[in-house]
Amino acid sequence: MSRRPARRAAWLAALLLGSGCASTYYDEYRTRHPGFEAGAPREGAALEEVLASLYAPNPVETVEVEIAELEISRSDVEPWADLRFEALRSGDFTSSDDAGYVVLVGWRCRFKEGLREQESLRTGYYLLPGNRLGARDHYAFRDRCALRNEFVAARGALVPIEREAMRRVAARSGATRLELSQAYRRGLAYVEAGRLDDASAMLVVGERGYRAATSQLVVGQTAPESVREATRLRANLMRALGVEAR
Repeated sequence: MSRRPARRAAWLAALLLGSGCASTYYDEYRTRHPGFEAGAPREGAALEEVLASLYAPNPVETVEVEIAELEISRSDVEPWADLRFEALRSGDFTSSDDAGYVVLVGWRCRFKEGLREQESLRTGYYLLPGNRLGARDHYAFRDRCALRNEFVAARGALVPIEREAMRRVAARSGATRLELSQAYRRGLAYVEAGRLDDASAMLVVGERGYRAATSQLVVGQTAPESVREATRLRANLMRALGVEAR
């Protein structure tokens, strides 16, 4: 089987496993690890634990969240080697601390608005050098599929892996749409990782939306909470970069 059909089959299998009534990988992992609890993938987790976290049930009852796409790759070889989720789930494959992995996840969130069903799609990634979770772009969904994003920027030798993961996300889902505050938070994460050029690029991205949002405010009007939050983050990012506010 060629790489493309094999990869497409893996995405379909992940969808069926994530949306059916049968037990999920989260259920099976908890059976083997009774102390494991649901939550966002934790720093330093191995591949199996990261996947179990991704398959955990969403705690917000007003939305329906499922894994629509899943791709697992070994990233310490060139080119990256595709890994089958079914092999890992069955135990035919076990992760190794001598290898690096990348997980790409496409999320689908749905909620009812009257008689209509609304849908939101997001794709995240998780980088595991030495089989330990490091950099990531993680999404969770709140009421009405409002996004909560956790972005941890890569450092050092992991940066090229991050860029390739981002390229693959864009190839599948298009350019990531960043909310205003999200862009500034991402810039601050780049500052923390010492990547000032990338942080400056996020400031440029944020400025477009910030000027559009503030230009619509009437003199004397109290800015919405989202704009006030963006203003605070913008100031923090400018200060970190040594840029004078305009």
